[in-house]
Amino acid sequence: MKDLETYEELIYKINNKLSKNLDYQNKIKLDSFLDNSILQGSHSRLHLQIEKVIGEEISLWVKKKKRLNISCWEPNKDLYPQYMLLGTDRGILAYIEFFYHNYQGKIEKDIIEKQAVLYRLSELKERISVVDSDLDRPVFYIHILNYYNYKDIVFETTEMIKDKIFSGNVIIKKENDEDYYFADLREMGSFDELVNIFENLKKNNVKFY
Repeated sequence: MKDLETYEELIYKINNKLSKNLDYQNKIKLDSFLDNSILQGSHSRLHLQIEKVIGEEISLWVKKKKRLNISCWEPNKDLYPQYMLLGTDRGILAYIEFFYHNYQGKIEKDIIEKQAVLYRLSELKERISVVDSDLDRPVFYIHILNYYNYKDIVFETTEMIKDKIFSGNVIIKKENDEDYYFADLREMGSFDELVNIFENLKKNNVKFY
């Protein structure tokens, strides 16, 4: 069973550290919830700054609670994830990218679940193409959701994303005729499931999706 107190405490620590280290509140505050979601899913300089803060907090948490080793590295390509899950022999078991989602104001739960996580499809395809061809390990995209009435940590993998894209049920047109990928939070894996996968990866020292 999920330890809600510990779980929400982790999200609180992430938010508190972001507030102290970055002026992210002013940078990502937009009138449109949809535009805000697009910005938070983009591969930007701000995203990389936020990811570093999140990665530090979650790395400390999983090391203390689960004895898992998540480490930052310096990738030689911009679209590579910044974090790795390492085995006991320090071999790379998986790559990890973190995303932080919030909004200044109340949003209905149904809207959050369907519109909080989205990407420009062209950018997402480029990102997946690069990691698929270059990184011979599973890649996990971890989303920290910190809304007034909705707090959660969920994940999806490149394989999960590709399956959804090929199904044709996650792409819509916006006013500028650009395609977007919408990720339904209800179809993502939970934080508990993610930790179990990481523990299996560490135990078996093999790919595990």
